[in-house]
This record gives sequence, C-alpha cells and structure tokens, in this order.
Amino acid sequence: MSSSSQFDTLRVLQWNAGGLSQSKRMEILQTLGERDGDVFAIMEANLADKNLKYYSFRGFSLYVLKKFRQVASGILIGVKRELTADFRIIKEMGVDGDKSEVVHLDVWKCGVHFKILAIYSPPGNDPDFSYVNHSKHSMFIGDFNAHSPVWGYSDTNNAGRRVQDF
Repeated sequence: MSSSSQFDTLRVLQWNAGGLSQSKRMEILQTLGERDGDVFAIMEANLADKNLKYYSFRGFSLYVLKKFRQVASGILIGVKRELTADFRIIKEMGVDGDKSEVVHLDVWKCGVHFKILAIYSPPGNDPDFSYVNHSKHSMFIGDFNAHSPVWGYSDTNNAGRRVQDF
C-alpha cells in the first residue's frame, strides 16, 4: 500500500491571472472540476472587497488579500467548503521595501494539517523570505518573478537568487 492516499493529499491549483475576469473565472471553475482541486490561489487577482461578490465559486469559501494601488496585485484563495481552513494575511504590498504580498493558509483534510504560503512578488522586487518557516506538510506557491537557469531562464535576477537560496 502506498504511503499517500486521497485522504492525505491536498490538491492545490495556483494561477497568475493578471486580473480576474468572468471568462477567467469560468476557466478556473472548469479546471477545478477536472482536477478535483481542494484549494486554489489566484495571484494578481486585482480584486477589492466590493467586487468579490461578482466572483463566486460554488462549493468554495473565498479569502482575499485585496489589491494594492497597482493593477497587478491581490491574492484570491478558495478552499472547498467541507475542509477546515484558517486564513491570515502575512504581508501586504506597500508596507516596506519588499513589495511581496503573502498570505498564510492552514488547511485540514482528513486530520492532516497542511500549511500553504501563497506569495506574489512583483517584477524587480527583492523578496525577503526571513518570515518563512516550514514543516512537513508546507507548500510555497505563487508568482515570484524569479529568473534562474535552474528553471530555464538564461539569466538570474535578485528574486531568482533569493528563491534558490531559500
């Protein structure tokens, strides 16, 4: 018997949307159905609290880090309603020199605790990962705008060095 089963596996889907639209919402819903996703994270969702009501995802509880002044910001998280979850905003854009947006999600599925950090680091940012700690069931997802030959780029930028070091 395998050590991993459907009960201790969490299916997480992440997408960098560059702004959420109704057509993108429909595409996400289709993908969630096909992949049986438990959690989704949308970077650059570009949502404010007031327009979140236009983006329902049936069967999912939604959490949002609202957009900053820029268009390319904000994180939308969806968690299947039958799962227990705790959402916290760790870092918002515009708070300090590191322009990253970071949210922390604790999710429990079949008694297993999963910790997810969803991170959006805009282009040209020099991210600081000193706040990150991890455990056995930790996941780090997002859009880091990090370049490195390790994942196919011809150059390495500051974000790439930081991600590699991490």
